[in-house]
Amino acid sequence: MWTRPLETGLLQRGSEQRCLCLTGDGRQWNTSCFLSRFFLSILTTHVKKSVPELEVALQKVHELRVNPPADPGSVSAEEALKYLLFLVNVNDLYEHSLGTYDFDLVLMVAEKSQKDPKEFLPLPEHAEEKALQHLSRAGAEHFPEALQLVKEQKLYSEALRLYSADPPHYKALSCVYADHLMQNQQMEQAGLLLWRCGEPAAALQAFASASCWRNAVCAAQQIPLPPDQIALLARDLAEKLIEQRRHSEAALLLDQYAKDCEEAILALITGSVWDEALRLIYMHNRQDITETNLKPALLEAFSTQIGFLEVQVATFTRHRIRLSVVREQKEKHRLDMLDEDGP
Repeated sequence: MWTRPLETGLLQRGSEQRCLCLTGDGRQWNTSCFLSRFFLSILTTHVKKSVPELEVALQKVHELRVNPPADPGSVSAEEALKYLLFLVNVNDLYEHSLGTYDFDLVLMVAEKSQKDPKEFLPLPEHAEEKALQHLSRAGAEHFPEALQLVKEQKLYSEALRLYSADPPHYKALSCVYADHLMQNQQMEQAGLLLWRCGEPAAALQAFASASCWRNAVCAAQQIPLPPDQIALLARDLAEKLIEQRRHSEAALLLDQYAKDCEEAILALITGSVWDEALRLIYMHNRQDITETNLKPALLEAFSTQIGFLEVQVATFTRHRIRLSVVREQKEKHRLDMLDEDGP
């Protein structure tokens, strides 16, 4: 049986290709008459392409909602959206709707999706992340806009992820994020961020403010600071550590970096770290400090402990005597009640 060539060609195509064959050219027609009559067919061509153009389809729905046609028989934005939901998985459509930045349209899709309202309450934040993704792909000329958006919406982690392969912009974002962290008193995290992006001087200041003395010394040596500046830094850090009652760490800084064994020993004595103080005394051959500082401090600490123990013993004795009296009174009261209940 002979068949017409055109029919054979069409029958051999898939449903997707037939749709594109019949309506693909129609997407180029811009007359209002055509749009009003074949709007849903145009949406179909975008959705049924081998690589679906969901954002383009949604954008057309968005344009229809903003500028509805005057023809009373035209398709409404609500009807067009229902049609798209018939063709596309609602969750995929919801994700792509965020790219239109039309929150009314996004909410329309979300309502149709039967999602829990809690899932789309943070809608503006999700849209801002989408906006940042678009700006990161738009080129270096749009980086100032992206940076402003990051500052305003505090999208620092997302921005660092998006610009991880762009060293100059990654560094700029890291510095901005570090400033934000320091304003929130998160000095150690800010220091780590600055150190990672190649700003050891700024990282040093952040580490010093947080009393992270190990990282501070490493950053100082990476700069590198001269020995006298290293010693000055060690003294400043040790002073802060002593205020925080971190005497052993302060002594290490004073001994190894400030090269001041006497101050290191005195810091240990102040913190009652007797065994380490004695070790440094003998290591640096400073037995004179034993007589001038260590023994007097030990005697004072002994006296303080003895006084504390005496107070505790007196308090315990007072409470023990009071407990004995209470027990005797309770026993007497019990016996009196037994006598009253007797024959």
